[in-house]
Amino acid sequence: MACPSSAEAISAGAAMLSAGKRVLVVTKEPDIIAVKNTAQSRLPLLIFAASYPEDIMALRDTGAIIVFCFSNQELFDTIVQFFRICEDGKVLLPCIIVWDGPVSYSEPFVVVSDQMIKNFLPQLRLPQKLDVKRPSFLGIDETKDFRQQEFKIMESVSKNMSVFDDNWKRKFKRPLPAYEKYMCDDAEFVLVTYGYHSNTAKAAVDTLRAQGKKAGLLRIRVFRPFPAASASEISQKKVAVLDFAVSPGSGSPLYQEIKTAAKFCISFISFQKYLSEKDFLEIFSRLEKSEKEEVFWL
Repeated sequence: MACPSSAEAISAGAAMLSAGKRVLVVTKEPDIIAVKNTAQSRLPLLIFAASYPEDIMALRDTGAIIVFCFSNQELFDTIVQFFRICEDGKVLLPCIIVWDGPVSYSEPFVVVSDQMIKNFLPQLRLPQKLDVKRPSFLGIDETKDFRQQEFKIMESVSKNMSVFDDNWKRKFKRPLPAYEKYMCDDAEFVLVTYGYHSNTAKAAVDTLRAQGKKAGLLRIRVFRPFPAASASEISQKKVAVLDFAVSPGSGSPLYQEIKTAAKFCISFISFQKYLSEKDFLEIFSRLEKSEKEEVFWL
C-alpha cells in the first residue's frame, strides 16, 4: 500500500496488520514517530523504503529491524524472509527494508511461486488483534521494562540470524546472511559498506586482486540489530568504512559500529552521491597509504 504521507501509510498499515492482515508499506522517508509507535505496539509491519541512508540512520534506535539490500533479487528475498522473522512470536517488531540505489534501476530476478511463499510463511498470529465489532485500544508501551524487552529481542534476532539464513537456504537455495564477506579471509585491506554500492565495490576488489593486491569487502546487510561478529572478523586488518550518512558530533553511524573492533580504521563519507569503480579504487589507495585514522569526505 502507498499513501501521500509516510506517517499516514505506516499508521494505516499498522491498523490493517492489527486487524490480521499481512502488510508491506511502501514509502520514501519512513516517519520516525510512526516507526517507533509501531515497534512499541509490537507489530511486525514491513516497510519498504526507497530512501537515502541519511534518512534511515535516523531510525536506528526506534526498535525497528533495518536491512540494506544491494540487488533486486535480495530485495524480493528479504521481504519474504523478514515476514517470517518479524512475525515470529518471540520477535514481533517492524522491519525497514532499504533500497538506496536509483529508483530507475532495472535488473532481472527470480520470482518464486506463491505456493512456495505460502508454505514458507506460517499463518499470521498476533498476541493482540483488533475486531471492528468489538472496538478496543491498541496501547503503546513506553516503559523501561518494554525497552529492556526490546533490547533482548534484538539480541535474540542477532544471535539467530544464522538459523534464519539456514531456514531460507533450505527452501530457496540462496543465502541471506546478516553480513557478507567478499575475499576477506586473506585480505590486508578491507572496505566495509552496505547497500546498492556494494556491487561496484566488489568490482573494485576484483580489479585490485587482478593486480595482486589483497583487497576485500565486508558488506553489512542487517544494520539493526548490528552483527557484532562482522567487525571481529576483520579486527586485525587495515579497514576503511564507507558510509552514506553522518551523525554530526560523532562521525558516521557505520564507522561507530566498526572502529572499536578494528586495530586501524579510517572513515569515508559520501553524501547523496553515486560512486564509480574509480572512486572505490581511490578509497582503497588512500587506505593503503594512510598512516593515521582520519575522515575523508567524497
